[in-house]
Amino acid sequence: MKRTLCLAVAIALALSMGGCGRSPVSEVSPATKNEQAVLSMLANKSVEPLLFHFKADKAFDRVDVWAETYKTGTLTSTVPFDSFALQPTGKRKEGSFAVTIDNTNDSIWGFSVVQGDVKLSKTSMRFLFYGSGLHATSQLDETTIVEDAKEIVLYVSAFAEAQEIEIYDPQRFVDEPELAERYNYLYLLKCRFVPESSEEMEPEAPSGTAS
Repeated sequence: MKRTLCLAVAIALALSMGGCGRSPVSEVSPATKNEQAVLSMLANKSVEPLLFHFKADKAFDRVDVWAETYKTGTLTSTVPFDSFALQPTGKRKEGSFAVTIDNTNDSIWGFSVVQGDVKLSKTSMRFLFYGSGLHATSQLDETTIVEDAKEIVLYVSAFAEAQEIEIYDPQRFVDEPELAERYNYLYLLKCRFVPESSEEMEPEAPSGTAS
């Protein structure tokens, strides 16, 4: 009897650890609490450092990163930051996004990608940044499941000529695009994971230059 019980427990543990044969989940997640503590020490009124981690199964071959500008709810520009290939690191493709939002003088958004021990790319974008009145920001703060070509919002910067301003979780701006109408200017930093067969995105109306 004891031998049968032990065998049953062992089988249950093996199934739970193996995910019952399911494919590993692909996801983007925010920095850990310890990482956030370090980032908060580096941040100031002008510079915001951000960090995100990703895990993708082998079906995804590329990540596109871009920024969008909205004026009172209307998309006025889409500026590509980067498009980089995912490199296998074991059974999955894992790595980190490092983002720097520098609002001194001309606003410069920096983006770096690290996979394993290798820095794959580093891009910076100088924005023609408009905005006055109240300012609010938000960033991805919970794990988001990656799906084919799903738009994931990493960072939000909003300006409103109003007595108060309310900011929302980043992903709501994809699920509820009408929220953009509540701001004079809205800036979204987005990414998407795509298979190799998909075409790279093209800018609609660039308003910045990459370097």
